[in-house]
Amino acid sequence: MAEAEVRYSAEVDVDFYKVLALARTASAEEIKIAYHRALIAHHPDKNTSRQVTIHIATIKEAYEVLSSPALRAMYDGKLQQKTGAFGPRPAQSVSLEDFEEDPIDETVWTYPCRCGANYRITENDMDNNVHLVGCSGCSELVWVGFELAKSD
Repeated sequence: MAEAEVRYSAEVDVDFYKVLALARTASAEEIKIAYHRALIAHHPDKNTSRQVTIHIATIKEAYEVLSSPALRAMYDGKLQQKTGAFGPRPAQSVSLEDFEEDPIDETVWTYPCRCGANYRITENDMDNNVHLVGCSGCSELVWVGFELAKSD
């Protein structure tokens, strides 16, 4: 996961929502369906016109980013900065103190969403100053408030 997070730290060059023909509020299921539809529509063997407008690698990258709540939140933030548009606003601000620490992995904290799924933030997210966190089950975002501890 760390490798993928580093890969998406660069400037946003492609609008992954347009690549998959999705609204910015798309659910995880809608993203999966759009991914498969785009693969078929742009695959060189399936496209009878032989005119591939979007490379398969770009479609796969769009799916990888948009299907991961953490990567999607980072991508949305970078897209918003680039376009200057104000996209989805966080549903609420939540203190990290309200998150529950994962009993198995002490570097992961979760907070319940109203849809029944969870928001998830990791120690790595906090180290990278990621405050917008997406729900794993819907398109809601929360802004997580925390202070980074200063090391000596």
